[in-house]
Amino acid sequence: MSPTGIAVAVARIPPPRAGHPKASSRRSAVSQGNAQTARDRDLVVGWGALPYFCEFSPNGKLLFDAEFPDGVNTYRAYQLPWPAQHGHGHR
Repeated sequence: MSPTGIAVAVARIPPPRAGHPKASSRRSAVSQGNAQTARDRDLVVGWGALPYFCEFSPNGKLLFDAEFPDGVNTYRAYQLPWPAQHGHGHR
């Protein structure tokens, strides 16, 4: 947010394109969605009304692209620390 209270675009990253090895399809959500700058400065994007989420490097390179299975509805995606350890708690 700028000092004037008006939102200002600081980056423009186009959606993944069909045919890209890490892209599930070209997309444009009609509502909702979010973007989060991760600790490593990557950008995590939730595609709102669409069942996709992805991650971009600071220079805009697509790093990860995924689609939720049928029946899963979400409108935001976040990257959070995961403290689990392999084999811990499994029998």
